[in-house]
Amino acid sequence: MKHDHLFAVRQAILDTLYAGASPEFLSSEIGQIEIDDHVAGRSQKADATVIPWLSRIIDLQDKAIVEFGCGTGAIATTFAQHGARVHGYEIDPARAEAARRRAALMELDSCAFDHAAADDLPEVVRAQWDGQADIALLFAVLEHTTHQESINLIRSAWSCLRPGGLMVVNDTPNRLSFFDYHTSHMPFFNNMSDEMVATEAYRSPRDGFKAAFADQPMTDQRREDLVRWGRGVSYHAFETAIGPQVHDYVALTGFEKEIADEWPIFLEDTLMMTYFKAKPIEAHEAFARSALNLVLRKPE
Repeated sequence: MKHDHLFAVRQAILDTLYAGASPEFLSSEIGQIEIDDHVAGRSQKADATVIPWLSRIIDLQDKAIVEFGCGTGAIATTFAQHGARVHGYEIDPARAEAARRRAALMELDSCAFDHAAADDLPEVVRAQWDGQADIALLFAVLEHTTHQESINLIRSAWSCLRPGGLMVVNDTPNRLSFFDYHTSHMPFFNNMSDEMVATEAYRSPRDGFKAAFADQPMTDQRREDLVRWGRGVSYHAFETAIGPQVHDYVALTGFEKEIADEWPIFLEDTLMMTYFKAKPIEAHEAFARSALNLVLRKPE
Protein backbone atom coordinates (compact mmCIF):
# COMPACT_ATOMS: atom_id res chain seq x y z
CA MET A 1 0.00 0.00 0.00
CA LYS A 2 1.29 3.47 -0.90
CA HIS A 3 2.37 5.80 1.93
CA ASP A 4 -0.40 8.32 1.24
CA HIS A 5 -2.93 5.47 1.23
CA LEU A 6 -1.63 4.25 4.58
CA PHE A 7 -2.13 7.63 6.20
CA ALA A 8 -5.63 8.04 4.75
CA VAL A 9 -6.68 4.49 5.65
CA ARG A 10 -5.43 5.00 9.19
CA GLN A 11 -7.58 8.11 9.51
CA ALA A 12 -10.61 6.30 8.06
CA ILE A 13 -10.23 3.51 10.62
CA LEU A 14 -9.87 6.02 13.44
CA ASP A 15 -13.01 7.81 12.25
CA THR A 16 -15.09 4.60 12.11
CA LEU A 17 -13.91 1.66 14.18
CA TYR A 18 -12.25 3.80 16.86
CA ALA A 19 -14.66 6.72 16.83
CA GLY A 20 -15.57 6.16 20.48
CA ALA A 21 -12.16 5.09 21.77
CA SER A 22 -10.52 7.05 24.55
CA PRO A 23 -7.44 9.19 23.84
CA GLU A 24 -5.59 7.11 26.44
CA PHE A 25 -6.23 3.88 24.53
CA LEU A 26 -5.42 5.41 21.15
CA SER A 27 -2.05 6.67 22.40
CA SER A 28 -1.20 3.50 24.35
CA GLU A 29 1.22 0.87 23.06
CA ILE A 30 -1.56 -1.72 22.87
CA GLY A 31 -3.81 0.72 21.01
CA GLN A 32 -1.12 1.61 18.49
CA ILE A 33 -0.33 -2.05 17.83
CA GLU A 34 -4.01 -2.84 17.29
CA ILE A 35 -4.51 0.11 14.93
CA ASP A 36 -1.35 -0.66 12.97
CA ASP A 37 -2.56 -4.25 12.54
CA HIS A 38 -5.84 -2.99 11.04
CA VAL A 39 -4.10 -0.48 8.81
CA ALA A 40 -1.29 -2.58 7.35
CA GLY A 41 -0.34 -5.60 9.46
CA ARG A 42 -3.05 -7.95 8.28
CA SER A 43 -2.69 -6.98 4.64
CA GLN A 44 1.09 -7.39 4.76
CA LYS A 45 0.75 -10.87 6.27
CA ALA A 46 -1.79 -11.90 3.62
CA ASP A 47 0.40 -10.53 0.85
CA ALA A 48 3.55 -12.21 2.12
CA THR A 49 2.15 -15.60 3.16
CA VAL A 50 -1.44 -16.44 2.27
CA ILE A 51 -1.52 -15.26 -1.33
CA PRO A 52 1.75 -17.00 -2.33
CA TRP A 53 0.43 -20.10 -0.55
CA LEU A 54 -2.85 -20.05 -2.48
CA SER A 55 -0.99 -19.37 -5.71
CA ARG A 56 0.23 -22.95 -5.53
CA ILE A 57 -3.23 -24.11 -6.64
CA ILE A 58 -5.13 -21.13 -8.10
CA ASP A 59 -4.57 -17.97 -10.12
CA LEU A 60 -6.39 -15.13 -8.38
CA GLN A 61 -6.86 -13.03 -11.50
CA ASP A 62 -10.57 -12.26 -12.01
CA LYS A 63 -11.65 -14.83 -9.42
CA ALA A 64 -14.90 -14.17 -7.51
CA ILE A 65 -14.20 -14.19 -3.78
CA VAL A 66 -16.56 -13.98 -0.81
CA GLU A 67 -15.12 -13.06 2.59
CA PHE A 68 -17.01 -13.85 5.79
CA GLY A 69 -16.21 -11.39 8.57
CA CYS A 70 -14.19 -8.99 6.42
CA GLY A 71 -13.43 -6.55 9.25
CA THR A 72 -11.93 -3.31 8.00
CA GLY A 73 -11.16 -4.75 4.57
CA ALA A 74 -7.45 -5.48 4.96
CA ILE A 75 -7.64 -8.98 3.48
CA ALA A 76 -10.23 -8.21 0.80
CA THR A 77 -8.34 -5.24 -0.63
CA THR A 78 -5.09 -7.23 -0.67
CA PHE A 79 -6.73 -9.96 -2.74
CA ALA A 80 -8.24 -7.29 -5.00
CA GLN A 81 -4.78 -5.87 -5.63
CA HIS A 82 -3.89 -9.30 -7.04
CA GLY A 83 -6.72 -9.14 -9.56
CA ALA A 84 -9.57 -10.79 -7.67
CA ARG A 85 -13.14 -9.50 -7.34
CA VAL A 86 -14.02 -9.55 -3.64
CA HIS A 87 -17.30 -9.12 -1.79
CA GLY A 88 -16.91 -8.88 1.98
CA TYR A 89 -19.59 -9.28 4.65
CA GLU A 90 -19.26 -7.93 8.19
CA ILE A 91 -21.50 -7.94 11.27
CA ASP A 92 -20.06 -4.66 12.65
CA PRO A 93 -21.30 -1.64 10.66
CA ALA A 94 -18.29 0.47 11.73
CA ARG A 95 -15.88 -2.11 10.33
CA ALA A 96 -17.90 -2.44 7.13
CA GLU A 97 -17.79 1.34 6.65
CA ALA A 98 -14.04 1.37 7.29
CA ALA A 99 -13.65 -1.33 4.62
CA ARG A 100 -15.64 0.73 2.10
CA ARG A 101 -13.52 3.79 2.79
CA ARG A 102 -10.31 1.77 2.49
CA ALA A 103 -11.29 0.42 -0.93
CA ALA A 104 -12.33 3.89 -2.13
CA LEU A 105 -9.08 5.46 -0.94
CA MET A 106 -7.12 2.71 -2.69
CA GLU A 107 -9.25 3.23 -5.84
CA LEU A 108 -10.27 -0.42 -5.91
CA ASP A 109 -13.59 -0.79 -7.71
CA SER A 110 -13.33 -4.60 -7.57
CA CYS A 111 -14.33 -4.63 -3.87
CA ALA A 112 -17.77 -4.42 -2.29
CA PHE A 113 -18.71 -4.58 1.38
CA ASP A 114 -22.03 -5.24 3.08
CA HIS A 115 -23.15 -5.22 6.69
CA ALA A 116 -25.43 -8.00 7.93
CA ALA A 117 -26.59 -8.97 11.40
CA ALA A 118 -24.73 -11.95 12.86
CA ASP A 119 -27.76 -14.26 12.81
CA ASP A 120 -28.63 -13.30 9.24
CA LEU A 121 -25.20 -13.21 7.61
CA PRO A 122 -24.88 -16.91 6.61
CA GLU A 123 -28.25 -16.91 4.82
CA VAL A 124 -27.69 -13.47 3.26
CA VAL A 125 -24.42 -14.62 1.70
CA ARG A 126 -25.81 -17.99 0.68
CA ALA A 127 -28.78 -16.36 -1.07
CA GLN A 128 -26.54 -14.00 -3.03
CA TRP A 129 -23.76 -16.42 -3.95
CA ASP A 130 -25.16 -19.95 -4.08
CA GLY A 131 -22.74 -22.00 -6.21
CA GLN A 132 -21.06 -18.96 -7.79
CA ALA A 133 -17.91 -18.10 -5.82
CA ASP A 134 -14.44 -19.33 -6.72
CA ILE A 135 -13.12 -18.79 -3.19
CA ALA A 136 -14.72 -18.37 0.24
CA LEU A 137 -12.46 -16.74 2.83
CA LEU A 138 -12.75 -17.39 6.58
CA PHE A 139 -9.89 -15.39 8.07
CA ALA A 140 -9.58 -15.49 11.87
CA VAL A 141 -13.35 -15.61 12.30
CA LEU A 142 -14.56 -19.09 13.29
CA GLU A 143 -12.86 -19.01 16.68
CA HIS A 144 -15.09 -16.09 17.74
CA THR A 145 -18.35 -17.93 17.10
CA THR A 146 -20.57 -20.29 19.06
CA HIS A 147 -20.75 -23.93 18.03
CA GLN A 148 -23.89 -23.40 15.95
CA GLU A 149 -22.64 -20.12 14.46
CA SER A 150 -19.43 -21.78 13.25
CA ILE A 151 -21.40 -24.59 11.62
CA ASN A 152 -23.74 -22.10 9.93
CA LEU A 153 -20.80 -20.09 8.57
CA ILE A 154 -18.99 -23.16 7.24
CA ARG A 155 -22.17 -24.44 5.58
CA SER A 156 -22.83 -21.05 4.03
CA ALA A 157 -19.26 -20.76 2.73
CA TRP A 158 -19.41 -24.26 1.26
CA SER A 159 -22.77 -23.55 -0.41
CA CYS A 160 -21.41 -20.37 -1.98
CA LEU A 161 -18.69 -22.22 -3.83
CA ARG A 162 -18.93 -23.44 -7.39
CA PRO A 163 -17.79 -27.04 -8.02
CA GLY A 164 -14.00 -26.97 -7.69
CA GLY A 165 -14.11 -23.80 -5.58
CA LEU A 166 -11.91 -23.31 -2.54
CA MET A 167 -12.72 -22.65 1.11
CA VAL A 168 -9.75 -20.90 2.75
CA VAL A 169 -9.49 -21.11 6.56
CA ASN A 170 -6.67 -18.99 7.94
CA ASP A 171 -5.20 -18.02 11.31
CA THR A 172 -7.84 -19.93 13.29
CA PRO A 173 -6.87 -21.45 16.66
CA ASN A 174 -7.46 -25.16 16.99
CA ARG A 175 -9.78 -26.06 19.87
CA LEU A 176 -7.80 -29.31 20.33
CA SER A 177 -4.44 -27.64 21.00
CA PHE A 178 -2.88 -28.19 24.44
CA PHE A 179 -1.83 -24.53 24.55
CA ASP A 180 -3.95 -21.49 23.71
CA TYR A 181 -1.79 -19.11 21.68
CA HIS A 182 -4.74 -16.88 20.83
CA THR A 183 -6.87 -15.82 23.79
CA SER A 184 -5.49 -16.63 27.23
CA HIS A 185 -1.93 -17.74 26.39
CA MET A 186 -2.43 -20.56 28.90
CA PRO A 187 -2.02 -24.35 28.71
CA PHE A 188 -5.19 -26.49 28.72
CA PHE A 189 -7.41 -23.42 28.27
CA ASN A 190 -9.72 -25.24 25.87
CA ASN A 191 -10.04 -28.21 28.21
CA MET A 192 -11.46 -26.01 30.95
CA SER A 193 -15.12 -25.38 31.65
CA ASP A 194 -16.21 -21.74 31.58
CA GLU A 195 -16.31 -21.77 35.38
CA MET A 196 -12.76 -23.10 35.56
CA VAL A 197 -11.59 -20.35 33.19
CA ALA A 198 -12.81 -17.80 35.73
CA THR A 199 -10.93 -19.63 38.48
CA GLU A 200 -7.70 -19.95 36.51
CA ALA A 201 -7.70 -16.70 34.49
CA TYR A 202 -5.40 -15.03 37.02
CA ARG A 203 -2.60 -17.17 35.56
CA SER A 204 -2.92 -15.56 32.10
CA PRO A 205 -0.06 -13.26 31.06
CA ARG A 206 -2.58 -11.14 29.15
CA ASP A 207 -3.69 -8.30 31.39
CA GLY A 208 -6.88 -7.63 29.43
CA PHE A 209 -7.99 -11.25 29.58
CA LYS A 210 -7.12 -11.47 33.26
CA ALA A 211 -9.11 -8.34 34.06
CA ALA A 212 -12.12 -9.58 32.10
CA PHE A 213 -12.42 -13.03 33.66
CA ALA A 214 -10.27 -13.59 36.76
CA ASP A 215 -12.46 -14.18 39.83
CA GLN A 216 -15.53 -12.90 37.97
CA PRO A 217 -18.88 -14.70 38.22
CA MET A 218 -19.54 -16.64 35.01
CA THR A 219 -22.79 -14.94 34.00
CA ASP A 220 -24.49 -15.50 30.65
CA GLN A 221 -22.96 -12.26 29.38
CA ARG A 222 -19.49 -13.32 30.48
CA ARG A 223 -19.92 -16.67 28.72
CA GLU A 224 -20.79 -14.73 25.58
CA ASP A 225 -17.73 -12.53 26.08
CA LEU A 226 -15.54 -15.60 26.41
CA VAL A 227 -16.79 -16.96 23.09
CA ARG A 228 -16.12 -13.61 21.38
CA TRP A 229 -12.58 -13.49 22.78
CA GLY A 230 -12.06 -16.84 21.05
CA ARG A 231 -12.40 -20.48 22.06
CA GLY A 232 -11.08 -22.10 18.88
CA VAL A 233 -12.65 -24.56 16.44
CA SER A 234 -11.84 -28.18 15.59
CA TYR A 235 -12.40 -30.62 12.75
CA HIS A 236 -15.68 -31.68 14.37
CA ALA A 237 -17.38 -28.46 13.22
CA PHE A 238 -16.28 -29.08 9.63
CA GLU A 239 -17.50 -32.68 9.76
CA THR A 240 -20.86 -31.50 11.10
CA ALA A 241 -21.21 -28.74 8.49
CA ILE A 242 -19.87 -30.54 5.40
CA GLY A 243 -19.80 -34.23 6.33
CA PRO A 244 -17.16 -36.75 7.44
CA GLN A 245 -15.82 -36.81 3.88
CA VAL A 246 -14.43 -33.28 4.44
CA HIS A 247 -11.03 -34.86 5.08
CA ASP A 248 -10.93 -35.97 1.44
CA TYR A 249 -11.30 -32.35 0.31
CA VAL A 250 -8.11 -30.91 1.83
CA ALA A 251 -6.10 -29.17 -0.90
CA LEU A 252 -3.57 -27.30 1.27
CA THR A 253 -2.66 -28.39 4.79
CA GLY A 254 -0.85 -25.52 6.50
CA PHE A 255 2.40 -27.48 6.51
CA GLU A 256 3.51 -25.76 3.28
CA LYS A 257 6.57 -23.49 3.56
CA GLU A 258 4.66 -20.21 3.14
CA ILE A 259 2.49 -20.99 6.15
CA ALA A 260 5.08 -22.83 8.23
CA ASP A 261 7.40 -19.81 8.02
CA GLU A 262 4.70 -17.63 9.61
CA TRP A 263 3.08 -20.26 11.86
CA PRO A 264 5.93 -22.58 12.95
CA ILE A 265 5.30 -26.18 13.92
CA PHE A 266 5.12 -25.98 17.72
CA LEU A 267 5.38 -28.80 20.23
CA GLU A 268 1.59 -28.85 20.36
CA ASP A 269 1.44 -29.57 16.63
CA THR A 270 3.86 -32.46 16.94
CA LEU A 271 1.94 -33.90 19.89
CA MET A 272 -1.39 -33.64 18.06
CA MET A 273 0.02 -35.22 14.90
CA THR A 274 1.44 -38.08 16.98
CA TYR A 275 -1.89 -38.56 18.72
CA PHE A 276 -3.83 -38.45 15.45
CA LYS A 277 -1.62 -41.25 14.09
CA ALA A 278 -1.56 -43.34 17.26
CA LYS A 279 -5.31 -43.36 17.86
CA PRO A 280 -8.20 -44.32 15.57
CA ILE A 281 -8.85 -40.69 14.60
CA GLU A 282 -10.08 -40.48 11.03
CA ALA A 283 -9.07 -36.87 10.49
CA HIS A 284 -6.65 -35.20 8.10
CA GLU A 285 -3.34 -33.95 9.53
CA ALA A 286 -4.33 -30.42 8.45
CA PHE A 287 -6.60 -30.41 11.51
CA ALA A 288 -3.67 -31.29 13.81
CA ARG A 289 -2.05 -27.87 13.83
CA SER A 290 -2.39 -25.44 16.76
CA ALA A 291 -3.53 -22.83 14.22
CA LEU A 292 -5.72 -24.03 11.36
CA ASN A 293 -4.49 -22.78 8.00
CA LEU A 294 -6.05 -25.04 5.41
CA VAL A 295 -7.86 -25.06 2.08
CA LEU A 296 -10.76 -27.33 1.17
CA ARG A 297 -11.68 -27.94 -2.47
CA LYS A 298 -15.34 -28.54 -3.28
CA PRO A 299 -15.79 -31.64 -5.46
CA GLU A 300 -16.37 -31.09 -9.17
